[in-house]
Amino acid sequence: MAKMNLDSGFLILYDWMPMLDMLKPADFRAVILALVARQRYGTPIPKFKNQLCQVCAAVIEPTIERRLLGQKGGQNKKMTEEE
Repeated sequence: MAKMNLDSGFLILYDWMPMLDMLKPADFRAVILALVARQRYGTPIPKFKNQLCQVCAAVIEPTIERRLLGQKGGQNKKMTEEE
């Protein structure tokens, strides 16, 4: 099996679906696009007006952070900033 490269796509975990399914289509799109931008460009997650969007992003963002660190060989953020 090929190594997963975060530059080639965004993975949605099945566990997230019940939470994301509660969002209206426009809110779903906004959250997903914000998470993709976080992963792809390092863009901070925006402050959403809709509290459910904010919760969804807050639950998912740590998984993205772990994946990004894993792509760097598991280095922690502090070590990466010092280099």
